[in-house]
Amino acid sequence: MNRLIPTLIVLSVLSACGAKDETPVYPDRAVSLPSNGKTQTISGSCKFIGTPPPPRDIGMCQGTGTPVADQSIRVQDGQLQDVLIYVKQGLEKFTFPYNKEEAVIDQKGCVFKPHVLAVQTYQPIRIKNSDTVIHNVNFGSKLPGQAFVTTITPSQGSIVHQVRQSETNISVTCDVHAYMLMYVHAIPHPFFATTGSDGTFSIENLPKGNYAIEAIHPQLGKQSKMITIDDETPKPLIFEFQR
Repeated sequence: MNRLIPTLIVLSVLSACGAKDETPVYPDRAVSLPSNGKTQTISGSCKFIGTPPPPRDIGMCQGTGTPVADQSIRVQDGQLQDVLIYVKQGLEKFTFPYNKEEAVIDQKGCVFKPHVLAVQTYQPIRIKNSDTVIHNVNFGSKLPGQAFVTTITPSQGSIVHQVRQSETNISVTCDVHAYMLMYVHAIPHPFFATTGSDGTFSIENLPKGNYAIEAIHPQLGKQSKMITIDDETPKPLIFEFQR
């Protein structure tokens, strides 16, 4: 009987949290875009220096009985996945249209997919539970009013959430399965990208100007580079990370 107590406590807490499902809102605001002119695409890659951590399993999914792999540092052929690349400085005087296209986070096989998600502020995020077991979402924002905890049951399917303030490295966990972890970045403009398994990135239509480009990996830290966008094709940006 005693072994049931922790489970009952967890389920009671999750039930108390209830479901957070939002109707997206888009406050009226004036859009102020850069003046028309030639734009450029910046591209490059993120490399991992040294020996990457060996693959390991960090849990077992109750719903499928399959092992859950560690996703904290993912390297393939020396290329680093899950790095956010975005314009940190240089666009402060502009305001951009809302992106109303839904981004998706899925809980499948007791894994958050994707491991890193970048969205524009106010962009709706649909958070799904594709498993046959209960999950909850602990959205660990550090900004007032932006953190929440909610349950998503298999029958419920999904909820919608908006991140309305700019913030990077928001941790998202599941209190039912302690090994489940992902990160959300919310950027106030559309000039960002995340690296895939090949470690590359591309950001299109960046107007002329001087910019600070920041690269963030949740486990390996941050790096910045200054660039100038003019009539010349920009050189590739290479970021190198190590433990």
